[in-house]
Amino acid sequence: VTAKTSETAAANNAILAVNGDYYGANSTGYVIKNGVLYRDTVRDNAAYGDLAIYADGSFEVIYENEITAQELIDKGVVNLLAFGPSLVENGEIVVDTSTEVGRAMSSNPRSAIGIIDENHYIIVVADGR
Repeated sequence: VTAKTSETAAANNAILAVNGDYYGANSTGYVIKNGVLYRDTVRDNAAYGDLAIYADGSFEVIYENEITAQELIDKGVVNLLAFGPSLVENGEIVVDTSTEVGRAMSSNPRSAIGIIDENHYIIVVADGR
């Protein structure tokens, strides 16, 4: 994956574009884009979770070691993003300082997305450099 986020956004008339997926840098991990399954090998750090996005705009956190890529397709997942760790699931904070602070304190870009209401999201992006 070498295209700049701004170029991809312009080519697709996007109203928002965020570069925030680990798949381009890894040779393992499920890849589902636009409903097509491109890779079905479990990623090495499956405990971090993925963001499964459905056609209706809803999403959920999944863990590749708990569900197959084909099961995700069968459930209607249209896009899957490698991320992690998940910060909040079902309204509950699921990380603590030992889980996330070390990663967050490094000088890397960070992105977060959450659902406020149906089809109403909040996205936070920090450059980190």
